[in-house]
Amino acid sequence: MNDFKYTFSIGIDHFSNFRTHLVIIACLTLIGLHARAQLFDGGTRHSITICPDSTVWCAGDNSEGQLGDGTTNNSTVAVQAIGLTEMIAVSAEYYHSLGLKADGTVWGWGKNSFGQLGDGTTTDRPTPVQMTPITDVIAIVGGGEHNIMLKSDSTVWTCGQNWQGQIGDGTTTDRHNPVQVPGLTGVIAIAGGTAHTVAL
Repeated sequence: MNDFKYTFSIGIDHFSNFRTHLVIIACLTLIGLHARAQLFDGGTRHSITICPDSTVWCAGDNSEGQLGDGTTNNSTVAVQAIGLTEMIAVSAEYYHSLGLKADGTVWGWGKNSFGQLGDGTTTDRPTPVQMTPITDVIAIVGGGEHNIMLKSDSTVWTCGQNWQGQIGDGTTTDRHNPVQVPGLTGVIAIAGGTAHTVAL
């Protein structure tokens, strides 16, 4: 971040002849956004952010629909994720994206081969779909191919890939809808890695 409150990114641009690039997107000013929200994040090959009007914009690799614009076309400029308003948090993972609305609902788009979008299917989604059945979420974070949600009652819920038990339900079965992690109460923070989940 700089003094002008713009978001910058720098690194290898795999979709512009592998040149190092500096991207400045003027709409990404953080003025007026929810103070506790995760306002931007980076996935394996894409980036995601919330603009001041609480819409979501993404750029980069879109091979699995992770930009949420209804296509699978890569984009070197930010495109708007379709239909998302009143967003307060976002998370970008391997090849999917996750967003949290102010009403406590969770929305996902992109790769869904392990059920990580939580919509009950394993169908990739190039536009956002609502994770079900889960509401009253206050925090979201993703692992490699799974997602973790913290609810207002301080319980933890997960969905997606589970080959190493990262869902925390005592099995190694992938979960296509969110399931509650048993035995966890009073949780105040969550984090995820490639094949593990952490709660505080």
